[in-house]
Amino acid sequence: MDILISCVPETERAPSVKDLDLSNNPALTERALGVQWNVQKDTFSYKIAEKERPITRRGMLSIICSVYDPLGFVSPCILPAKAIQQDLCLKGLGWDDQIPEPCKQKWQSWLEGLPKLEQFEILRCFKPPNCPDIQQCELHHFSDASSQGYGAVSYLCQTDIRGEVHCSLIMAKSRLAPLKAMMIPRMELSAAVLATRLDRMIKQELDIFFFFF
Repeated sequence: MDILISCVPETERAPSVKDLDLSNNPALTERALGVQWNVQKDTFSYKIAEKERPITRRGMLSIICSVYDPLGFVSPCILPAKAIQQDLCLKGLGWDDQIPEPCKQKWQSWLEGLPKLEQFEILRCFKPPNCPDIQQCELHHFSDASSQGYGAVSYLCQTDIRGEVHCSLIMAKSRLAPLKAMMIPRMELSAAVLATRLDRMIKQELDIFFFFF
């Protein structure tokens, strides 16, 4: 990491890393697109800023949007909150109307668990530390759906010269079910389409030769 930082011109470095000494900054973190990057551990994590917001559709949306998750790492945790919002929309509630008690209890339960996201960490680098030369790379996509929503997730599986396989989460996407009710098979098709879009985007962005079967 010290070598990497020294290769970046000082004028291009963030203020906190211009005179960086990792031996004296063991817990240094940087924000990368709203996600916390622990420089020493080279991991991504989340910092949850607890905000006092009224329990209305407007206040709930503010808290949901405060969890910026561009790669969808915590999308399974965010989807239930979006589902509560959608349910309130179906009930015809305005942005500042009082929330019915059952929905309020669901929201408060979700809110209590939100700070636990700070315990989540994921390696930034797809290749594990001290891993020998990679011989084969494969993309694996999984998709599924329910009456509440659908989603897809993509993994990079790498096989090294020893035959050991290393799997890394690349990204994920989730979507709420449309307001107009759909059959589960149609929802599963929507999830499959989402997976193909992830596949196309990842192949464009990653400079890796993939094996196909």
